[in-house]
Amino acid sequence: MNYAILLVVFCLLTILIYFTDKKRDFRSWVKITLLYLLVFVSYNTEHLHIPIGIIIGYFIVLKWSKDASIMKVTLLFALIGYIFSMYILPPVELKHIPYSKELYEQINRFNEVDSIKLFSKEEQLQEKLRVYTDNQVDIDRVMFLTYILSDKAVKIKDRHWLIYSASHDLGIIGSKKSKGSNEVLFYMTFSGSDYIGMFEHDNNKSYLKYVIKGDIKKSKKP
Repeated sequence: MNYAILLVVFCLLTILIYFTDKKRDFRSWVKITLLYLLVFVSYNTEHLHIPIGIIIGYFIVLKWSKDASIMKVTLLFALIGYIFSMYILPPVELKHIPYSKELYEQINRFNEVDSIKLFSKEEQLQEKLRVYTDNQVDIDRVMFLTYILSDKAVKIKDRHWLIYSASHDLGIIGSKKSKGSNEVLFYMTFSGSDYIGMFEHDNNKSYLKYVIKGDIKKSKKP
């Protein structure tokens, strides 16, 4: 869920309510905040997201609220934030906002996005992806292959197979593009899925920054 978007929408809601009715007491603001937080109660699958909390909140407001108009506005803002968060904009956490623009640019390459995953340098995943690397090969490429095969539940035979034969044997098509002195962007297609992965280099180590999986537009394929 895109927490940054939800926070922005809540701030806009707060400003709107404040300037339309400055006489609201503390209890009213608590109710509005708690009602908005129902946005976090939802049923989610890979492709379907249902705002259960907002739906329940709407019926609660209809039956018990004495201030239904403002409460409905609150739920409307929550629904807008939810739609943008789950269906329109990628799930960028607050800590990842500095490169959210870059993510949006990459997302525009896709017809359909299945998943967006962002990783920190401290995650155990980084070390797991380095298991099959050595100093004689393209470390970023091997790490990305390791990630994709793991995502597709394909068993890795051994280091030599992964480095030299996996792409040919499995029909994995890939390319890479350098972005500045310390970043590399990878494109790979395997078993009906397109992957874009960004690697960052720091202290002579490679780190997977993010992976976008889906169906890349033909005109945007590298």
